[in-house]
Amino acid sequence: MPKPPIKYNPAFLSDEELAAAFVVRDGDRALVVRVIRENTAESNQHMLIVGPRGIGKTMLVRRVALDVRQDEELCEKWYPLIFAEESHGVGTAGEFWLEAIFHLANQTGDAQWTRTYEDLK
Repeated sequence: MPKPPIKYNPAFLSDEELAAAFVVRDGDRALVVRVIRENTAESNQHMLIVGPRGIGKTMLVRRVALDVRQDEELCEKWYPLIFAEESHGVGTAGEFWLEAIFHLANQTGDAQWTRTYEDLK
C-alpha cells in the first residue's frame, strides 16, 4: 500500500533549512521586519498576514521570527512567540492570550509562565 504524501510544514525545518528554503517573499519579509523595527512607541503598528492556503504565510512568519532572534537589537526588544499553525481552541481574545501564555511557558521553559497558565486556565 502506498504511503500518503507528507505535507510540507515549515515548523519542522531547522533554522538553517528555513533560511535556505525562504527564497520568494524577501520584499514582504523586509516590510514586516521594518515594521517590527519601527515599533518602539506605546501604541505599535499591527500586521495581519492573510492569503489562500499554501501561499507561504507560515513560512513568512517563521522566517521573520528567525530574523528577530538573529538580530541583536530586535531580540533585546521582542520575543517571537510561535503558535501552532492552527489554534482550534481560540475563539475569544481571552482564549488567544491564554494560548499565548501557554506557548510562552513551553518555549521558555519558565515555571512562572506555566503556573500563570494553570492559574488562568
